[in-house]
Amino acid sequence: MEKLDKIHTDMPNIPENPYDSFDKEDKKLLRGDTKKQTGLSETTDDKFPYLKPDEVSKLVDNVPSPRIRNELIIRLLFNCGFRRGELAACKVKHIDKEDKSIFIPPRKSDKSRIVSYNEDYIGFQLSQWLDYGGRESMTYADESEYLFPTNNSIHISGDYINQMVKKTAEKADLQETLNEYADGREIHKVTAHTLRHSFAMQSIKSDIHVKTLQTLLGHDELDTTLIYLQQSKDEAKEESRLFNPEA
Repeated sequence: MEKLDKIHTDMPNIPENPYDSFDKEDKKLLRGDTKKQTGLSETTDDKFPYLKPDEVSKLVDNVPSPRIRNELIIRLLFNCGFRRGELAACKVKHIDKEDKSIFIPPRKSDKSRIVSYNEDYIGFQLSQWLDYGGRESMTYADESEYLFPTNNSIHISGDYINQMVKKTAEKADLQETLNEYADGREIHKVTAHTLRHSFAMQSIKSDIHVKTLQTLLGHDELDTTLIYLQQSKDEAKEESRLFNPEA
């Protein structure tokens, strides 16, 4: 009973601002109706922020301890398009290492989905975490069915994942403060959700069909997914302006 009480008392406080803890940011940020989007419009031409693969590599190179866990988290966010809450709730049984896929239960809708992961990109870190003592080094590993137990609870929180990504971005010199909430908290460009955007943009640039991307992201509405396609087209148009036939 004493250990169960510890699970609850050690869980981080839920932020008062809903944009820090709820996945509704997914649609609201894409549609441009959050204060974060206002900050973006003042600092960048992007409709929403994303990182290129080499920038994600810089994140990976700068993760804090425990390194294997945090590197795996960043790679999973980028390779599979997880929402941070989905990754926090991921269970070991959801991972099919033979099929190289992960089952994601429904959270925002009644639809579950299955995403594949790249063995060359994630396989080593996943194996180190699951098979070679990484996960078992966590205090609550024995009584947890989740992929990421911690020393304080049966699973990591989405808020902790977000804070880890933001701090890693600062260390990697990729972070930018866009604006602030009314209570003075800063709004950052690079968050866990930024890696979800990065997955989507990399998929679009790899010519994935937009309907397939909608399924992989778990979007109920195609219009939400189409915004990634439109941003990619807008960027291509801007890049074409730089082309000099005489150069």
